[in-house]
Amino acid sequence: MRWAMLLVIVITWGSGFNDLEASPLEQRTTWSENEANQEAMLAYLKPILKSTGRVARIYYLGPCKKYGDYYAVSFPHVRVLPPSRSSTAISAVRDIFRNDDNVNISDGPDGIIRIVIGRPPVALLKTKLAALTFDQSQRYTESLALWRIMDNKEVDDVERKLHFYPDGPPLRISLGENSIEGTPHIPASMTNLTVDQALDSVAKNFGVMVLYGVCTEEHLYTIYHVALNP
Repeated sequence: MRWAMLLVIVITWGSGFNDLEASPLEQRTTWSENEANQEAMLAYLKPILKSTGRVARIYYLGPCKKYGDYYAVSFPHVRVLPPSRSSTAISAVRDIFRNDDNVNISDGPDGIIRIVIGRPPVALLKTKLAALTFDQSQRYTESLALWRIMDNKEVDDVERKLHFYPDGPPLRISLGENSIEGTPHIPASMTNLTVDQALDSVAKNFGVMVLYGVCTEEHLYTIYHVALNP
């Protein structure tokens, strides 16, 4: 299959998103600027999630950046401000983005806070998976779990139909097992769910943020996680 393997930290290659009408000038951001955009958001978001025991999913639309022979999805500029004292996690998160009309935030019955930056296409996330099985390493390692969710025939078929593929170069890494009794992990199998629901399971079981970014210019996407602890 075409996703050879994601690096343990799942290569983010940058991170960056502007809206659908972003100009060429707006898209000429450097790696450090893209990384700073994401870090500025995380600096306010992480403490809220950690202190309240919540997790988040982040979906974003952004430009492609070329690094050598490959394109990668970058993270967008977002306007963030320190949150004021709030009684709930969702109100504090909304407060962070109060000056950015390009960000939409929701809090569903599943307990996951969803942050949407721009209008990223989500058809791929609606792909239905009949069954997923995870080996021991995949069950106990966030990046390997994410890779396994996307490495299957159903996703391959939808990618070809949409002409929509993961960013960056194919990577092959051999990793040993990372299973320690009592540490966070996902179930050994999942059935009858969508890709988005499987990604939710990773966020909830590992207590991490799972991000999904899209670059429409090159028909690329990226999926990776960010831990709440240093």
